[in-house]
Amino acid sequence: MIFLLFVIPFVIAKITPIIPRDLLFSNIKYSALSVSPNGRLFGYIAPDDNDVKNVFVVCVSCKYKRQVTYEKTRDILEYSWTGVPDIIVYMQDNNGAVMSNPHERTVISDRVGVRAVIIGNNMRDTRILVGLNDEDPALSERANLSALTTESSNWEQHIHIQADDTSITSPITFDKCNDHMFWLWSDETTDLGKVVMFPFDYPEQKVVLYTATRAQIEDIIFHPTDKTLLALTEVYHQPEIFATNNTIVDDLQYLVNLRPHGSLDIMSTSLDMSTWLVTYISSDKPYEIFLYRKWMRKAEYLFNIRPELLSYKLNRQIGFNFKARDDVVIQAYISLPPDVALQRPEDVPIADRGYAELGMIPRKPQKLVVYVHGGPTYRDYYGFSSANAWLTNRGYAVLQVNFRGSSGFGKRLVRAGDGEWGRKMHYDILDSIEFAVAKGITNRSTVAIMGGSYGGYETLVALTFTPDRFACGIDIVGPSNLITTLQTIPPYWKGFYKEFVRLLGTDIDTEKGRESLTTRSPLFYADQVTKPIMIFQGANDPRVKQHESDQFVEALKKNDIPVSYILYPDEGHEFRKASNELAMCGLIEKFLHSCLGGRYEPYHLGQYNSSAIIKSDDFIKGDTKSTQSSFNTTVPTPQLLHRRCITC
Repeated sequence: MIFLLFVIPFVIAKITPIIPRDLLFSNIKYSALSVSPNGRLFGYIAPDDNDVKNVFVVCVSCKYKRQVTYEKTRDILEYSWTGVPDIIVYMQDNNGAVMSNPHERTVISDRVGVRAVIIGNNMRDTRILVGLNDEDPALSERANLSALTTESSNWEQHIHIQADDTSITSPITFDKCNDHMFWLWSDETTDLGKVVMFPFDYPEQKVVLYTATRAQIEDIIFHPTDKTLLALTEVYHQPEIFATNNTIVDDLQYLVNLRPHGSLDIMSTSLDMSTWLVTYISSDKPYEIFLYRKWMRKAEYLFNIRPELLSYKLNRQIGFNFKARDDVVIQAYISLPPDVALQRPEDVPIADRGYAELGMIPRKPQKLVVYVHGGPTYRDYYGFSSANAWLTNRGYAVLQVNFRGSSGFGKRLVRAGDGEWGRKMHYDILDSIEFAVAKGITNRSTVAIMGGSYGGYETLVALTFTPDRFACGIDIVGPSNLITTLQTIPPYWKGFYKEFVRLLGTDIDTEKGRESLTTRSPLFYADQVTKPIMIFQGANDPRVKQHESDQFVEALKKNDIPVSYILYPDEGHEFRKASNELAMCGLIEKFLHSCLGGRYEPYHLGQYNSSAIIKSDDFIKGDTKSTQSSFNTTVPTPQLLHRRCITC
């Protein structure tokens, strides 16, 4: 007797391993890359042996590397070459002692409370122009050490810009002869803006050099010395580069062809344009850096800025549009976990096939984190993101929405956000979730919300005004009371007070205005929170004061509503220390794991030696599930050593 045995093949899906937080959020190996004016060196900021960010330079010929700054405690934030050979200028926060440097240096300003900004530096002149608000903290004056201007200087009005155009119109640079100016310009003929040039005193003689086609103009590339407009970029879903001068068309085409699946970005060039640093923007790979020699028309691969992540499968970030409830078109991005199985276009309704072809509809709905940007007049961009890589690796889809009020998509969308904090801007977030539910991207019961600054405010709005729509939320330095936010804006924002009032839609000097702000301030609706909430705050935040978080947490406590509140005494509006960011991410990860059930790399308090002070620990020692009894509703629980060369 013969038996036939049929073996049914099966496939075990390979799941990307958990990427350690240390790899995702430790100091980046290479950032702030730029070519020296003479093209012989390139520089970058990187962590040194003490894990403090300092400036390093590399010879382009032999690749010999050396450290040129030696700060011991506080990271260097940015640096710039100057017109003096072998001299750079750099900036850092003055929160902490400045240690001795083995190289001679000159401190331009280190006074507490004084904001220093580099206004002008053409890398040819031996002088730079620095703004110091030392006379009045509300003013950032344009001055070199010989004080070209002071607070009492007489200023002449040059151009009056209509309020509707302020989100786009701004000066760019002078031409080579210093008698014409290039501007980003907005008027009644364009919503997206254009590049124009006109004689300094005769704006009516402007010549249009380029008009934006789909999104606002972002990067503008001029020849460093003759000031010829060479190229520019627009960013709708992804960056697109446009040549405006025939002298670099062939160069750009060569570079675009080198990495056709990435978006070309020219990071820096030498003064004679012979040497460039370029990269390619993509969402599923950290940026690759190339050295391009124009006279050879050849690009040399240098390194990847995050080589430690190259062995992991990362998420794709997909741009799409949806319509809000009032038919306003909103741009957004979705990032799915990298191992998620996708719907085939032929298996979805005809109306959804375009989305399936983009690869944004999973076979099964995913747990979703709505990640809200700050500003609110900033915008979310396409490209690699440690935060997106982290969240998607843990099993969450990430939704980023450029709601009305966001920049980049025209002045009408920016101005559509005026007065809509807690109103239509919030509705855009809700409508994006409804879109995701309708397309099968997520379920209504598995949506968390998170954001910083305005994104933190939106998180508080979501959990107070519409708590039934979210499973939990994470607020990072978000204002809770729009009245006190206006009353305590930092001095250097005083000049933008009227613009801030316009964004909010009202002022605090009338009863009607205060009432409007009160109705949109989460503080006064704290008793409506019914879902787990975690709050992070920097004690030195000059924009959103610690009191904004303190008062909201106090209101929750008065109503016996559980909350986790973490304060960082050595951080401001942005958390800059790697140890603090790692600790914050560990807490968030544990919180989301408990709330939505995603993957989780174990974390314990004190693991990263951060400065975190746990002011309230309702969801830290325990978890969100064990604290649900405190709420009226429940949250669903899903399961070279180099030799020297003559050049350097």
